[in-house]
Amino acid sequence: MLIAALPAALTTARRGPEDESVFVRGLRPDQREAILYVWTSDGDQKDPDFLTTIDVNPKSPSYGKIIATTPTSSPANEAHHFGYTVNADRIFAGGLFSNRLFIYDVASDPKHPKLVKTVPDLAASTGYSGPHTFYAVPGGVLIAMLGSKDGGAPGGLVQLDNDGNFVKAMPAPNYMYDVGIKPELNLIVTSSWAHPHAVKAGNTPMDQVGDEVVVWDYKTGKVLQEEHLDKAPLEVRWLHGAAARGGFINCAFGNSLWYWEVGKDG
Repeated sequence: MLIAALPAALTTARRGPEDESVFVRGLRPDQREAILYVWTSDGDQKDPDFLTTIDVNPKSPSYGKIIATTPTSSPANEAHHFGYTVNADRIFAGGLFSNRLFIYDVASDPKHPKLVKTVPDLAASTGYSGPHTFYAVPGGVLIAMLGSKDGGAPGGLVQLDNDGNFVKAMPAPNYMYDVGIKPELNLIVTSSWAHPHAVKAGNTPMDQVGDEVVVWDYKTGKVLQEEHLDKAPLEVRWLHGAAARGGFINCAFGNSLWYWEVGKDG
């Protein structure tokens, strides 16, 4: 179904919604972002982690400055990634090690986000741990979870609704890291890193690092194909545009960049 090969030369393209999720409503060509949100860990991990708001409007007197910080109620979550909902009115931010989920309202007052909900233990509510990538889907957010409830294998994909309530889970063959969806082709591609217990320990041994890229049926959640590349295939990026049929993935420990393309058989 997918063919992996070394890529040709890369070309630049205007930023579009696909850089976040194909479902997130993007900016018009004549618009630019005026606010930057940064999911932030406390320096010594003694005080709560927080969402930082930075003014990036060049015409603003506070351009380049922090204009707000919105704390969680807990430190040392390992603030890692966050993602928007489809309407970009909420941010879902995860604690990679704490398994907490923090939901911020960024629509009511974009310059001063509000923490509206904390899910205290995603492992307990979903059966999976290590929330990594947050990918907006209609009606909620799809989360790539590094591992099982106990921090081992397998990882999986977990879908929550816009209020952070559990909807469904899809177990991966083994590892999990990033996710990218191509609804026009009814396909999901996911990648690999390591399970939470190995990540927390640090200096993860190579025999505990994944190398698989997995192709899923988007509508059914069924695994269609599994390919093995170099160690730690990480960021999944479909090419932009509805007609595109390929994408790129980087392998951290292989020092390599791969291109995939969907064959004529789908």
